[in-house]
Amino acid sequence: MKKFIVILLGIACAITLVFGNVHWKEQIESSVNSSSAAKRNAEDRTEEEKLLSYASNWPKESKRLYEKKLQEKKPFTILFAGSKAMAANENGWPVEVKEQLADVYGDTVTVKVKQFDLNSMEFVQQNKQQVLIKEKADMIILEPFTLADNGEVNIKDSFDNIRRIIQDVKESKNDTTFILQPPHPLYQATYYPQQVEDLKNFAKENKLAYLDHWTAWPDPNSEEMLSLLAEDRESVNANGHELWAEAIEEFLIEGSAKQ
Repeated sequence: MKKFIVILLGIACAITLVFGNVHWKEQIESSVNSSSAAKRNAEDRTEEEKLLSYASNWPKESKRLYEKKLQEKKPFTILFAGSKAMAANENGWPVEVKEQLADVYGDTVTVKVKQFDLNSMEFVQQNKQQVLIKEKADMIILEPFTLADNGEVNIKDSFDNIRRIIQDVKESKNDTTFILQPPHPLYQATYYPQQVEDLKNFAKENKLAYLDHWTAWPDPNSEEMLSLLAEDRESVNANGHELWAEAIEEFLIEGSAKQ
């Protein structure tokens, strides 16, 4: 009987040692996993804070939505839209900007470009808003056909068309943020600069963000302006598109993020 009790105690002791060792290993693994998870979370927070700092110039609504998208691991979509002044099909500024945004924001931002050889009245009459709606963009940087409207559409109708475009898009996706930007300057233009100034005032009155890249260009009445325009003096050359791209990048990429 005594031997039997001793054997039982030995077995119990062995079982206790085995389970104790297993429990100890589980505790170690749990601690390591918790530490790794905490490290990953801290790294994710640091990366998120860095990306948000690059977006510090964005409208507050866009920043909030971008932060939400980061937490959900979903891309934030930026759409550049406007007239043929963008020269998106001829290696204009959208090409350079798209590359820079990819370098800085990686796959957290998706960039799309839509160019239309239309003025604002033709755009609305042809219901091209549906093209923008289809993209489901979170931010639309719109060049609202100001140069294409010059001499073709009066300013009041131009603004009505902008309102219609924004209204239709936001009815489909209410959290889309619009940023207006003018086309490029022209050399010694007469009425066009006033149209652009009116566009800037329109944006302010309607509480729309305005990307004023004209501050980066030389005086439109100076000879220096000619070095940024093509021979027709109506469109922008490679140097002009590079300047235009840099101005947009400075707005969309704050600080040392630009590569």
